[in-house]
Amino acid sequence: MFSIELLAGLLIGWVLCWIVDAKYWRPKIEAEGRELQYENRTLQRRLDKTQDERDAATQAKLKAEQALGGAEAKAKEAVATRDELMKKAETAQADSHAARKELEKLNKERDTLSTGAKENDKALAAARKATEEAQAAVGSLEAQLAEAKKSRKAEGKASAAEAENVRGELAEAQSRNVQLQAELDAIRAKADEANRLRAENDALKHKLETAGSVPSAAPVEAESPVAGDDLEKIRGIGKVFARRLNDAGIYTYSQLVAASPDELRDAAGIRTMRTVDPTDWVRQAEDLLAGGEADPS
Repeated sequence: MFSIELLAGLLIGWVLCWIVDAKYWRPKIEAEGRELQYENRTLQRRLDKTQDERDAATQAKLKAEQALGGAEAKAKEAVATRDELMKKAETAQADSHAARKELEKLNKERDTLSTGAKENDKALAAARKATEEAQAAVGSLEAQLAEAKKSRKAEGKASAAEAENVRGELAEAQSRNVQLQAELDAIRAKADEANRLRAENDALKHKLETAGSVPSAAPVEAESPVAGDDLEKIRGIGKVFARRLNDAGIYTYSQLVAASPDELRDAAGIRTMRTVDPTDWVRQAEDLLAGGEADPS
């Protein structure tokens, strides 16, 4: 009986102690649990924030790597473009140097041709003038010979001797005329060759277009003809002398009469031809002005 009561007392005492402990420790345990839960949530938020920051850093790293790759590609492309431009510049410089050399060569050839052309023109003009003088001399000598033949019977032996002299001068003038004509033909051939080379030179210059444009010469307007008398009606004045007199400004018989023999000789280009006498031209011009025909005597 006593032992049962003892066990019942011990059991009741243990239950009372458990109840007392539960009432005392339970609030503390619950408070610590809540504190642990708060700390756990705080740590979780920090962990989530750290994860977001790590993800953002990863994305930024990827973007930076992509940007770096694009920059490297652009840099390589820029280097390739620079190399290509440098090659083109070197090629253009070489072409420009070659074109400059070719242009210098063409300019030298042009100067040579221009000098040769000027010399040919001078020689051609001199030969043409000499030929015209020879032809004029032949015409004048033929007229003198005809006149000598007409007056030979009246003048006797003196006229015959003069006619013989005229024949000699005529033969000499004809020979000189043939020689001058040959020289004139040779000079014309050289002038034609110079013109051909000049045309080729101009064609090459046109292809280069680096010599600049050469200004074309302005067209020369033809002078209007001056009305005047027919100077060829005067014996001893043929087409050559008439043209030379016109070039000197002598167009009329009045101008012939007003000029001195020396002035007419210079205007007609008469140098050593003794058979041409401008004084006779003046006399014939006076006859024509008087209303008659030129007196051939």
